[in-house]
Amino acid sequence: MAEKNPVPLKDREYWTALQAHYVLNIPYKNVSSAYRTRQFPIKFFDTQLAKAAADDVRAWARRAPESAGGEWID
Repeated sequence: MAEKNPVPLKDREYWTALQAHYVLNIPYKNVSSAYRTRQFPIKFFDTQLAKAAADDVRAWARRAPESAGGEWID
């Protein structure tokens, strides 16, 4: 059985694209595109799973698109 991480997802230092999608409530398509195009620094720790610093992802999310649909974060 996998050991559970005691740190809540929103308080973790690094996020995968899926985790960022859940925490920030931004469409996964937008988040994964930002990870793919490296709109912020990406790290690969001991796996092939891309992770980014949560603070960098939050800063990127604050610069929400100017298209119809409004802001990603309230």
